Formats: sequence, C-alpha cells, structure tokens
Amino acid sequence: MFWLYFALKSVFAIDLSIFMCKLITYFQKKVRFFMKLEKFSTGIQGLDEILHGGLIPQGAYLVRGGPGSGKTTLGLHFLADGIKLGQSSLFISLEEPESAICSNAASCGFNLDKMNFLDLSPTSDFFAEVKSYDIFSPAEVEREPLTSRIISEIERLKPNRVFVDPMTQFRYFASDLFQYRRQVLSFIRFLKEKGATVLFSSENSAEAPDEDLQFLSDGIICLDNSVGLQNSEVLIFFQAGIP
Repeated sequence: MFWLYFALKSVFAIDLSIFMCKLITYFQKKVRFFMKLEKFSTGIQGLDEILHGGLIPQGAYLVRGGPGSGKTTLGLHFLADGIKLGQSSLFISLEEPESAICSNAASCGFNLDKMNFLDLSPTSDFFAEVKSYDIFSPAEVEREPLTSRIISEIERLKPNRVFVDPMTQFRYFASDLFQYRRQVLSFIRFLKEKGATVLFSSENSAEAPDEDLQFLSDGIICLDNSVGLQNSEVLIFFQAGIP
C-alpha cells in the first residue's frame, strides 16, 4: 500500500505544479497587458509605479478611507495632472464647499486656476429654509435638480477626468438601497460613456459600509492612516472585458 500512497502523492504534486505554472503565466500575461495600455497618471509617482503607469482610461476607481486619510488630496493630484496635459478636469463636491476645498488645496501648494468645480454641497440656506414635502419624499425632490446640474455640467465641459467626493452622499438621495445602487451605477456609466476617467471617494464606516461601491468600481485604492502615519494599500481588480 505504501507504493500506492507515494504514487498518488507524486501525481498530485505534479498536477499542483502544473496548475501553479499556468496560474503564474496567466498573471504574467495580465501584467504585461496592463503595462502596455496607455494610462492616466494619478499625479503621484509612487502610486503610478504600483499601478504600472496609472489608471486605465474611462474606468471608474474607488478611493476609500477614513477622515483625514488623503482621499481628497489624491483626487486633486489626479485632476491637476490632467490639467498639466491640457485635459479638462472636473471636481464634483457633494459635501465640502468649493471655497473650503480651494483654501485647503492652496495651503498644500495646488494651483486650481484651471480646475472646474461643481459645488453640490448644502448651503446655509438649506438649514434656514423650512420645506415640506406633501406627496414626494425629500430624496426624490432633491435628486432631480442635482441630477440636472450634473448632466448640464458634463455636457458643457466634456471632462477627461472627474473626481466625485464623496459618492456615498448619493445614498441620501435614494429612497432605498436598491435605488441607491442603480443610481450610482447609472451615474458611473453616464460619465464613462461621455469619455471620462472617474475617481470617486467613499466614507466607509460601520454605520454606512461601502461594499456596494466596491462592486461597482473597476479598481479600489484604500488609504489608511490609523497608525498615525499615512499608509496606502492598493487593491487592483481587472476590468470586465479585458482579456
């Protein structure tokens, strides 16, 4: 019986070896394929090296992390790099006002003169004005003008690069999780069909997880500063339709 045990063991070892060789060859082909593609730089040299040159054009990439982890800074680098190349860049802010973004960016040395902004953050008037919604929910009423402004600006600017900060704010313009997912998916497809390469951030927390956004993106960049220093973990997913 011992000879049978060793025979089976050697066969399985050979099969495993062949499988591993094929797996390594597959990933080597993938890496070579991605390295040959024309990429959009993130504006950060070290990150571009990890991504083998940058982001694949007309993809949508999620930047996730806690407060102060550098999501907005990464988005600004991405847009600023496009401006240097003569590309049209658009910053869509759903939370922080344009004035605060520009002030913080200037303190970090960014020149935002040619950067386009679409400020959809709530103003002080939103708090001061008392509105009642008798038939439709607040989410349905507020979503329509916001969508119209986004479409109008995209059609006008035809941006090559778009940064949406944060995408999770769309959760509050949907009546339920199903509608939220459909809304975000439709928005991403709209931007990509218009020729834009999209970077969008999320505010991940136990109360508002962002797993749904991870499944809707072509790649994920995780930023973590939980240990006091800003470290970045990059998770790369192959785009659908790429051999």
